[in-house]
Amino acid sequence: MKDIHKGTRMTRKIYFFATLVMLVSIQTFSADLLYPELHVVPSAEDRLRQASKNDDGFFMRNWQLLTPSVALIASGVMLQSDQDINTADFNTTTAYEDKKSSVDNAAMLQILVGASFAGLTYYWDRNDVYGKAASQIGKMPSKSKRDRLARVRIAEETMYHRYKLMKKTRWFMALAGIGLSQMETEYAGKDAKLVAGIAAFTSLLPMIFKHRYEEIYLDYDRYKNRVYGPVVSSGLIQTANNEVVPGLQLSLKF
Repeated sequence: MKDIHKGTRMTRKIYFFATLVMLVSIQTFSADLLYPELHVVPSAEDRLRQASKNDDGFFMRNWQLLTPSVALIASGVMLQSDQDINTADFNTTTAYEDKKSSVDNAAMLQILVGASFAGLTYYWDRNDVYGKAASQIGKMPSKSKRDRLARVRIAEETMYHRYKLMKKTRWFMALAGIGLSQMETEYAGKDAKLVAGIAAFTSLLPMIFKHRYEEIYLDYDRYKNRVYGPVVSSGLIQTANNEVVPGLQLSLKF
C-alpha cells in the first residue's frame, strides 16, 4: 500500500514538473512574440539588401514618377510652340504681348517642374539609401536580443521614412501635374491641348500604382503583422469556486 502511495506521489511530481516546464516554455515563447520583427522572414535587414541590389533598371524602378515628369515637360514644350492667341481678342498690343508672355511663362514652369521631378527621382535612386543603411547595420553587433532589435529598428525606420516620403511626393506630383498642365490651355493649340490632357492623366499614375519605396515597406509590414496570432501564455485562473489555480490563457493579438 505504501508503494502505491509512493508511486502516486512520484507520478504527481513528474506531472507537476512537466507542467511547470511547459508553462515556463510557453511564457518564454509568448514573451518573445512581443518583438514580432525578430520573426519576420525575410527580415528588415534582408529587404534593405535586396532593394539595394535591385537591377531592374532606372526607368522600371521609377516609371510611376518619370512618366508624369516627362509628360509635363512635353506639355510645356508643346505649349511654347503651339499657341492659339488671336490678336483680335485684345484691345491693345500691350495686352496681347502680356498674354503671350503669360502663356510662355506657364509653359516654362511646366518644363522646369517636370525636369525637377525627374531630377529628384534620379537623385533618390542614385543615393541608394537602402544600401547605405544596410552597410551601417552590418557593422553593428548582433549577439544579444537588444543588439538584434537595434539592427531591425534602423532597418524599419529606413523603410518607413522612404514610405512616408513617397506618399507625400505622389500626392504633390499629382496635384502639381494636373494643375500646371492645365494652365493657359485656353490659349493652346489643338496638339498642345492633347498633350496637356495626357500630362494631366499621367499625373494620376503615382496615385494608382505604388512606388517600390511603398511596396517594400508595406510587404514587410504585412508579414510582420502575420506574426501576431493566437498566443498561449501561462497564468493564474480563478475557478467557479473562487480558487486560484495555474492554467493556460489564449489571447488573440493583431
